[in-house]
Parts: sequence; structure tokens; C-alpha cells
Amino acid sequence: SELLQAVCRHVVEAGGYRLAWVGYKRHDEGKSVEPVAHAGTDKDYIEALKLSWAEDSSRLGVGGFAIRARQPLVARDIACDPVFEPWRADALSRGFGSCIALPLLAKDDVSGTLSIYSSHADAFDAEEVRLLRELASNLAYGIASLRDAEERQRAERELERRARFDALTGLANRDTLEIRASQSLADAKRSGTHAAMLFIDLDRFKAINDSLGHTVGDHVLIEMAGRLSTSIRESDAIARLGADEFAVFL
Repeated sequence: SELLQAVCRHVVEAGGYRLAWVGYKRHDEGKSVEPVAHAGTDKDYIEALKLSWAEDSSRLGVGGFAIRARQPLVARDIACDPVFEPWRADALSRGFGSCIALPLLAKDDVSGTLSIYSSHADAFDAEEVRLLRELASNLAYGIASLRDAEERQRAERELERRARFDALTGLANRDTLEIRASQSLADAKRSGTHAAMLFIDLDRFKAINDSLGHTVGDHVLIEMAGRLSTSIRESDAIARLGADEFAVFL
């Protein structure tokens, strides 16, 4: 969000435009274009656009067209451009003269659009369009890179979680319990207190799996984990050791 806000602010302040905003392409039922950053005037105008990148041409606007065509779209004169028909009166009343929408295209995927409004008609000549296309390309690359980094971090966190916790119940696994128990035993030794380990398994659990199925068996294990978790103190620890075997360290 800081990157998007900075780019919008730079476009408005350095380029002298009235308004710049970034909209993300969403895959909801209406294929909406969600505003996620803006700089300049008329934030309420952006929120009222309700653009879409679906086939409904009445909701596309320049942003929706740019996403669908994967190419920049310039409305050189809002007063007569047919794309602006649904929003013309409002846009003109706010002093908008022309507009350009640039798709945020990186790695063959359009993530959204950068839309820029000028107070003047015919504000976007060929050289300006070239520069803005380069800006949009850099922004799209930045978004894609940040998303990739975020996805890698998420995957690393998930791998770490799977290495430490039981996937079904969310309880600590055997390795995590051993680490926690070692630390707690050292603390107990220093403070002169006691610790205890309880081993718990479920009688006739195999009969549940065999007669009612493993899905029901999984629900039983999850319920067991929940009941045990609510029965211990914050200083205690609980783990699933495997199958129907649990351990509680007090």
C-alpha cells in the first residue's frame, strides 16, 4: 500500500495531474475493480465509479477496458468520449478534461490499472503515454515482486508451522513438546518445583475409524485436542504424538 500511495502521489505532484488512483482486478462475482490507492482530489468520485472488468460495457470505463484489452486506453476529451457516458456529467462538473488508464501487466498477468486524470483535454501526447506506460510497467513489476516475496514468506511460515505442529489438530508435535519439556524441566530444577508428563490415548479408536470412517475419526481427534487444550493452564503444554496418542506436560 505504501508503494501504491507513493506512485499516485508522485504522478499528481510531479506530473501536475488532478487525480491518480490504482484499482486492483478482483475475481468476485461482479469482476470488480477495487480502488486501493489514490492521490489528488475527488476520492468520493473514485469510490462511486463501481468499475468492472466484466463484459458489461456500461461499467467498464477506461480502467475496465484497459484491463480487458491489456493495453492503455486514453479518453482524450471526456466531454465527448463515449466510454465516459455513464460518468460524464459528474466528471465534467469536477473539472476533468481527459484521462488515461494503464494496465498493470507483469508476468503475463494484469493485476489492475493505474488511472490518471487531467484538467485539460488532449493532455496525454505520445511521449507522455510512453513515459506513463513505463511507469505502469515498473509499478506492476514491483507489485508482482512484493507478492512473490509475500508468498514465499507465507510458504516458509507454513513449512515451519508444519514442522512444529500437528496438521490435523494444530497441537504441538513430538519435537516441539520435547523442546518445551526440556525448557520447563530446566526451569523447574532451578526453582525447585516439580513437573509431570501425562500420556493419553483413546481406547477402541480403531473401531471408530473402521466402522464410521476416518473423517469421523479425525473429528474425534480434533474434539479431543480441544477438550484437552481447555483443561490445562497456560504454563502447561499439550501435543499429539501420533494416531490417537496425546501427551500433556504439566
